[in-house]
Amino acid sequence: MKTILMITAMLTLTATATAATLREQQEQLENFFAASRAGYGDYWLIRRDNSGVDERIGIIFGFVDNREFCTEVARDQMKKYPLSHYDCERAN
Repeated sequence: MKTILMITAMLTLTATATAATLREQQEQLENFFAASRAGYGDYWLIRRDNSGVDERIGIIFGFVDNREFCTEVARDQMKKYPLSHYDCERAN
């Protein structure tokens, strides 16, 4: 399932690659998910770096319980990368 998530995220990001800047691409993606609602809601996977800056690194959608799956992914990432903090944030 994690492979499906990563492939889906990569395809979604690739679809926005026609924008001029990375910030414009990110805004297009954020606007799309903010306006979309399916199931229990979509969630961003957030990585907080050592300086406390949050970065949206993935989007979880299409599962019966997106929050539960996002939390599972965040826990797995923190086990693999203990110096980073991962969390989930509602996308819509």
